Amino acid sequence: MQVRLAVVVAIVASLPGFVSGQALSVSPASLSFTGNSNGVLPPAQIVTIINTGTAPAPISIDHSVSASPWLSPAGLNTNTLAGGASTTIQVYASTQGIAPGTYDAAFTVTGGSNGPQMVAIHFVVGTPGKSSITISTNAVSLTAAPYASLFSTSQPLTVTNTGTAGVNVLMSGSQPWIANSSFVSLLPQASANISVTAYTAFLGPGTYDAFLSLDGADNGTQTIAVHLTVSPAAAGVPTFGAVVNAASYSNTGVALGEVVSIFGTNLGTAAAAIPDANATSAPTVLGGTRVLFAGIPAPLLYAQNGQINAIVPQFPLDLSGSVTAQVEYLGILSAPLPVHYSDFNFFPDLNVFTAQSGVYSPGVFTFDESGKGPAVALNQDGTLNNANNPAATGSTVSIFATGLGPTNPATLDGQFVTTATPAAVAPNIVISGNAVAGIASLIPGLVNGVYPVTFVIPPQTASGAASIAIRLTLPSGASRGRFSTSQDGVTLAVR
Repeated sequence: MQVRLAVVVAIVASLPGFVSGQALSVSPASLSFTGNSNGVLPPAQIVTIINTGTAPAPISIDHSVSASPWLSPAGLNTNTLAGGASTTIQVYASTQGIAPGTYDAAFTVTGGSNGPQMVAIHFVVGTPGKSSITISTNAVSLTAAPYASLFSTSQPLTVTNTGTAGVNVLMSGSQPWIANSSFVSLLPQASANISVTAYTAFLGPGTYDAFLSLDGADNGTQTIAVHLTVSPAAAGVPTFGAVVNAASYSNTGVALGEVVSIFGTNLGTAAAAIPDANATSAPTVLGGTRVLFAGIPAPLLYAQNGQINAIVPQFPLDLSGSVTAQVEYLGILSAPLPVHYSDFNFFPDLNVFTAQSGVYSPGVFTFDESGKGPAVALNQDGTLNNANNPAATGSTVSIFATGLGPTNPATLDGQFVTTATPAAVAPNIVISGNAVAGIASLIPGLVNGVYPVTFVIPPQTASGAASIAIRLTLPSGASRGRFSTSQDGVTLAVR
């Protein structure tokens, strides 16, 4: 038996390609790649590793990353290759950050008794590629109900980069009701689905036209014509889509005691209704209009067919979620609209700390009532601050805001102020990046909810239109140190 086994072994050992022990071979022994600098990545190529011996081989790939950072042999799925077995690896050559030129490199496969096996790589990199985007349509038609909440209507389309270089496609609308204002990254020959979205919370019935621009590609700006039709609301039914900060027009949440604006249709009389000049507090019924938060009537400052200004009641509710807002005109109620309380937007741990929920949502009033641009402000001498009448550094100025929270002591909802009453939380003012202490206090002649905020302009503030914002920090408890900031884009004239 032993003689016969020896004969068999001798015969097998004499077969072509048979090697005793460990012996590795690679195929192919050289690869060539081509591509354009920062362009499409060349397809990966496969190298096969075979152990032509009889004993297991502990294999590894050796490659100098510093010498050839563009080369990447990858995908080795075993550290030991049995006798007679094979495996494969994928070899990649990257064009990203690689200048045009010709490059040569190599990597080796080690572990066989026959020594390292080298795979030579030749890489030709051409001049940089160019991006070129196309869109599946250049015109979009949308329809929506008036004053609809959130992103009320959209239409999908496809953007394709047909070029040889990647691109970040920037999207921007020519009108504020186009909600797209972001970017999409596209590799060469890649596509992405986007949606053209219209935000109609402030739009009444009618037709609107705008453009969505897609920028960033080498073939220039691509535009999509957007036509929006907003259909009339049902006759007589109050309709609105958002409750926003009356100063900033932010719709990210409301706060107790904040002055808010509601835009819609069938909200009130054709002529504006305002509180009586001799009233001691804002009424909860104005020209036949009421606003209800969770069924609680809100004090009203202004009511007209298309707009209401109201004060969010300070009432004891569980503010860990949202309540509904409704408008009633001449006894006809609108559909309920969920309204979230502001601290959802700056307390990640709101589900744990609810004591401060819905208390702060600062907004600064601006001259053109857009929530952007020059603030409504008084210089130290009591004159209006503007570009022709800037405030000096080191002087005291007052800006006007809402959503700064309760007073200390507490005051009644909608009360017209007769005694100066400070805010429970003193604000900081951030002007041109510098934070200074401010004083917020209700003053006689204003309604509870509108705060003058007084501060001194830091001496290092540069002249011109200085950026300005109010920042409120939680006063106590586990959430101490968290803060809420008023809107961006507000300025104060400084000299």
